[in-house]
Amino acid sequence: MKAVLHTGSALAWAADLGRPWPLLPVGNRPWIEYWLEWCVEQEIRSVQIILGDGAWAVEQYLGDGARWGLTIGYSFVRDETQPAAYLRRDPARWREGLCFLAEPLFPRRGADYARDPLPAGSFAGPGFVCSRDPAFLDAFLATGSTAGATPLPATAIQPAPLASLADYYDLNMSLVRGEMARYVAPGYASADGAYLGLNVVYPPSARLNPPVMIGDHVRLRGLCTIGPAAVLGNRIIVDRQADVRDSVILDGTYLGAGIEVH
Repeated sequence: MKAVLHTGSALAWAADLGRPWPLLPVGNRPWIEYWLEWCVEQEIRSVQIILGDGAWAVEQYLGDGARWGLTIGYSFVRDETQPAAYLRRDPARWREGLCFLAEPLFPRRGADYARDPLPAGSFAGPGFVCSRDPAFLDAFLATGSTAGATPLPATAIQPAPLASLADYYDLNMSLVRGEMARYVAPGYASADGAYLGLNVVYPPSARLNPPVMIGDHVRLRGLCTIGPAAVLGNRIIVDRQADVRDSVILDGTYLGAGIEVH
């Protein structure tokens, strides 16, 4: 089975966040990494990434896929209005099985999630198709029809759309409040819900109120308060007496002395 992840669509809500949306941090890890880890769990080893805006940054970050034990290839989007157009160039290539991500979806893991390969069958939902059935795939490529497919079982991922900045924020808040335990966690985790990255420096007077996620190379100054429900990215400075809670702070941000971010 092969996977095709379409990342070429432009997202208006993510345009001002300073990076291609596949690299936006979700729980302090790039969005697309969650899909690659799912591919590994499904014993998929060949992944094709369809690129659009931000192509260079995405390819530089993912490389050849060796970090995940994958082989990653790249193509450029030609017709953004028809995400499956790339698949139709060579239908025979997918006859042994295909998982196709056509929209910006997050592979959400429910409380009953099991790290097992999907059962036999064809599965589809908005923006997502996964099947090993050549007849189903032929029909899908020819007409776009997903007739005969079923929703993914409750023990599998549940692809969730991120259609707005509010969706993105809500997902990060769900992860920091406990859902992150279902995924590969960033940095170091403690039992009380604090996730700390590498080289986090803070004085004794700084207060961490879990649940919190703090990325790599972060500096916290005296009397600042982080959390609850704060996600801080990498290379962040939080100055004296700043107060951050219920917030997502992206990489490279300086939060000035006394600022309140709620």
